[in-house]
Amino acid sequence: LVALLDDGRSGDVLLLRLAQASRCVSPALLEGWAALADQSIRVGIDYRSLGLGWSHPVTRMQYRLGDHPSFQSGPSQRRAAMSRTRLCQAILTACSGDPSEWSNRLEAGLVVEFLQEIGAPQVKATPPGVARALRAELVQPLRALNEGQPHMHKTHAGQPIPPERVAQAVRSLTEAVSSKPGGFAQWRYSNPVGQEQLRGLTPKQVQTWREPTCVSHHSLGGLMTHEDDESELGFFWATKIGGPSHGFDFEAQCLLPLLCNARHKVVLVNDPEWPDYPCGRCHWRLLWAASEEYGGREPVASGPRLWLEALHGDFDAVKKGLGNRW
Repeated sequence: LVALLDDGRSGDVLLLRLAQASRCVSPALLEGWAALADQSIRVGIDYRSLGLGWSHPVTRMQYRLGDHPSFQSGPSQRRAAMSRTRLCQAILTACSGDPSEWSNRLEAGLVVEFLQEIGAPQVKATPPGVARALRAELVQPLRALNEGQPHMHKTHAGQPIPPERVAQAVRSLTEAVSSKPGGFAQWRYSNPVGQEQLRGLTPKQVQTWREPTCVSHHSLGGLMTHEDDESELGFFWATKIGGPSHGFDFEAQCLLPLLCNARHKVVLVNDPEWPDYPCGRCHWRLLWAASEEYGGREPVASGPRLWLEALHGDFDAVKKGLGNRW
């Protein structure tokens, strides 16, 4: 944390304060600050200046390594320097005065700085919600969606998308993510649009659809297929697996259906030879069939249908030779 925030002037003071804070503040809280600093400074992209587009990284590993031109660009480096100064000052301010107040101040400060970093300072958030978002590495995805909205007002074919609808969707999902652990998944299934999409399913069917099913394939060397976890925060990174067709920082408007719709999920593939993160994904949708005739065939019974799209593999994982067993 000190290495990330040291601007050449405040490092010694910051180190002393953090050493003192470690005696009265939980390690998890300090880890939250370290995650925010890492995701904002070392691997931060200034989407406000650079915009969204195909020039950004295409794999999650590239975001973790931070050696892509998007991170090294002048605007991103200048923003990282501003973040470094602001976060350092926020910690020093919180860790002053009565040490018994430091934990509460650091918690409140982490929420404020997180929202500032993702470009959504007016959004409501809680410390547990922010902590969970940081563990899911969501600073860059949320920053791209909040700051890149001018690039999300047309489809790939050039058809207009109402800006107010995009803004409403992004604000709603940002608040849901930041509200509490599990808040994002709860919002997807409980908002009016989500409930309408699942209308017609029995309560048991809704429960089954929401459940993050996980299957281990022992005969395939320990491969595991799953629907992320109960938080569903992995959905933000899902389309950085393979493609590239769309993601949070290119063609981001195409990611919104996955993030916002209760009928839309992904099936992810974990390979023990690639332990860093899921390295395969398929879009997984719940659709409704109408009772009509198609091409002279018998009428199709109306009701819910499951639609599984093609499997995509993470580019870095595939380069390592993975995917042959999938």
